[in-house]
Parts: sequence; structure tokens; C-alpha cells
Amino acid sequence: MKKKTTDNNKCIKTTLLDWIKITLFTGLGMLILLSITMLIVNFVWMLIYNTGFITESNFRRVYIFDFTVITILVGCFLTAFVVRYPVVWTNNLVKGIRNIYHGNYGTRLKERKLKPISKVAREFNAMAKQLEITETLSHDFINNFSHECKTPIASINGFAKLLKNNNLSEEEKNEYLSIIIDESERLNNLATDILNLSKLENQMILTNTEKFDICEQIRETAAKLYNQTKLKNLEIIIPEENCHITANAGILEIVWQNLLTNAIKFACDGSEIIIDIKQNKDKVHITVSDKGCIINEEQQSRLFERFYQCDESHSTKGNGLGLSIVKRITQLHKGDIILKKSDENETVFEVTLPKEYE
Repeated sequence: MKKKTTDNNKCIKTTLLDWIKITLFTGLGMLILLSITMLIVNFVWMLIYNTGFITESNFRRVYIFDFTVITILVGCFLTAFVVRYPVVWTNNLVKGIRNIYHGNYGTRLKERKLKPISKVAREFNAMAKQLEITETLSHDFINNFSHECKTPIASINGFAKLLKNNNLSEEEKNEYLSIIIDESERLNNLATDILNLSKLENQMILTNTEKFDICEQIRETAAKLYNQTKLKNLEIIIPEENCHITANAGILEIVWQNLLTNAIKFACDGSEIIIDIKQNKDKVHITVSDKGCIINEEQQSRLFERFYQCDESHSTKGNGLGLSIVKRITQLHKGDIILKKSDENETVFEVTLPKEYE
């Protein structure tokens, strides 16, 4: 499959159809304006004629002078009246563009009844809204990234200084070294997740697709997490059925790794993590359920945001990028992920994927 490329710096060109529409619309407007002007002038001229002001002797002189003056006055008045509306609106559009240029992304244009102007206003407001959202996300990203980096760096710096103390026991040295290793791994994982997310967000078309058994892939992923499940005495239950789909197996494995890691992290000790797979002709639905922490409604609304963590104390390992990456991967596969349920009984995530990627 060939990847489509776009030139972001390419100037916008008016198509032939757009050119015809603009020409016809402008010509029609001028014709209507001219017709109204002539109608009004003729009406005024008839009134003057009926008053007896015009006679046979002065007809030619009065006709030429009065007709010219009346036409100019009526034409100027109508033009000023008709053109005032689009000129004022165009001036507002220019001011709005200037505000956007200076970073005032809260600028909005008032929509009018006239369809072409209303369409431009809607498109402008949609652009401004998207820029405002992007600016907010960018600001939040910088703040969250700084916070996530600052904490492990401060820990590494602090414990490295403590290691310079010659009076430390071997036990203390090993403890400080373990903390430094853990924090450096945390930084490494953060950098890896950011690179993965950036790559996925810039990727528009899925490549390197192949047909494989998704059930087998989930079983292999669960096997890699055996040591983590053993520490909490957890059991991962996966159906023995087979389910073949066409997808990018490499990045899809990240989905199962993140979902299972989260389930292990928050599941109660000695409980079960249940994987359920249902398939029909076109799609496959995979659910991952565990019995652990309840995700409330406020947390659910922000669950897939970058750097957002339900555990605000950050007492659990993670950087809040896992579900954002999972969301993007499912979108690339033309699928989706939702939090299907979260209560005192279980928390269930559902991934929906097409069997054939087109």
C-alpha cells in the first residue's frame, strides 16, 4: 500500500467549479443591483414627468441632466447599502485572522443568515476552536512532561549525592542504587512512550499489515507478564479459541501489553484478569476485565488524555501515556477502545477491531 504524501506549504488554488460559482454569484449580484437601480431611476423619472416639470422644449436637456444625477445618486446609495454588509463582515474577518495570528484563539465570528458568509464563519470558528484545543493540549503536555521528568531527575540527583557519603552501609548503598536504577528506567520508559506516541500521531496510514491469530498474540503477551502476575498471585484467563485478523501485529501487541499491565497494577491480590473474545463476520471485540480500583465518572472523561493518571498520588508506576497510545493504535486500525464498565464488581475495557484492514 502506497503512502499518500501531502505538501503542507502548498498554496490553496481555486478550482474551475469554484471559479464558475464565484463568477456567477458576483455577476448575478451586480445584475440585481443594476436592475434595482434602473427600476428606481425610471420610477423617479416618471414622477418628475407627471409633475409637468419636463416639457417638449426642455426635454433633452432636463432628461440628460436629471437622469444622470438621479442614476448616480441612486446607484451610490444602493451600492453603499448593499456593500456595507459584506465590507463590515470582511473587516471583522480580517480582525479575527489578526487575533488568531497573535495567539488569541478564543476569537469567534458571528454567524449570519447569508449562506456563503455563514459557512465561512463556521469554518473560521471551527479552525479557531481546534487551534485553541491544540494550544491547551500543548501547554498541558509541556507542564505534565516537565513534572514527569522533574521527579525522577530530582530523585536520581539526590540519591547520587547521598552515595558520595563514605559512612553509608552496604545496605543503604544498595537501596539508593536501586532507587536510582528504578528512576532511570522510569525516565527511559517515559522517553520511549513519548516517541511512540509522537510517531503514532503523525502516522495516518497503517503499514506492514499481516494476517495473524490475535488470541495467540494475547496469550504470548500474558506469558511475558508472568513475573508481575506471580507477585500479586493473579491468574489471567484467556479463551482457547482462535481469531485471525489482518493488522500490524507489532504495534497491536502494545495494546495488550498496556491493558494487561494496567489490569495487573490495579487488580486485587489473588483475583482474576479475564480476557473475553467475541467475533462476528466483520469485527472482533476483546474485553479485559479485572476486579480492582473503581474509575469514577470524572476520571472516565479524562481516561485517554496524555499524562492523565487516575492515581493522582503517583504512588503506582506509570506516566499516563499508556491509554493514549492504546487509543491511537486502535484508531489507526479503524477500531476503538472504550471503558465499558467500572464498579465494585469489575472494571472492563473493550477493544473493537475490524477483521480486515482496508
